[in-house]
Amino acid sequence: MKKEYCGLFAIYGHPEAARMTYFGLYALQHRGQESAGIVTWDGTRIREQRGMGLVADVFSERHLGKELKGQVAIGHIRYSTTGASLLRNCQPFLVRFGDYHLAIAHNGNLVNTMARLRTQMARGRTGLSLVRTGCNAVAVGFGLLAWFGTAATGWTVFNLFLSAVGMFLIGDGLLWYVPADRARRATTLCTADFELAIPDYTATEATWGRARAGLDADHAA
Repeated sequence: MKKEYCGLFAIYGHPEAARMTYFGLYALQHRGQESAGIVTWDGTRIREQRGMGLVADVFSERHLGKELKGQVAIGHIRYSTTGASLLRNCQPFLVRFGDYHLAIAHNGNLVNTMARLRTQMARGRTGLSLVRTGCNAVAVGFGLLAWFGTAATGWTVFNLFLSAVGMFLIGDGLLWYVPADRARRATTLCTADFELAIPDYTATEATWGRARAGLDADHAA
């Protein structure tokens, strides 16, 4: 028998966008029965309502008639294939960054998320190593230059070359480190020192295993 997972519905430019989205999700209820959510936008403000259960249980006339105002709406019903059946996993996800707001709903799994994060974290650690090596090379180069001076041409050329190599390593390391550090700060799966938390969705977050960057989940300690 064919199985269908999750349902999406969105509408633009309707004075009762939330109500129309509600009807759309209701018609798609066979695609997911765990949770439901609707996010609306009235041009200035984003409003949301999400909850566990069926569409008719999550939304009331108060939500559809008063609270979820706006002519733009996106809705989602969930049938979990990855992740626990919890309120925090209900969609649409609402992301707030300063004055910017973004509502996201998807149907599917990001199957390579951890692999990409491990690769990114490994690049970050490599970049940090390059930066440290470059700083040491620059320090040694300028230190020797200050000690021997510029009287000996051979030493001067060598020290300047060593310093130049060090600055190149610093620049190259930053190109690796900065994007990885941004990724680390942007995801809750990353902890200090470029570690990754390997999610075990059958357990609480406090008991999630950890793996060093570059290691597979099988090596989680």
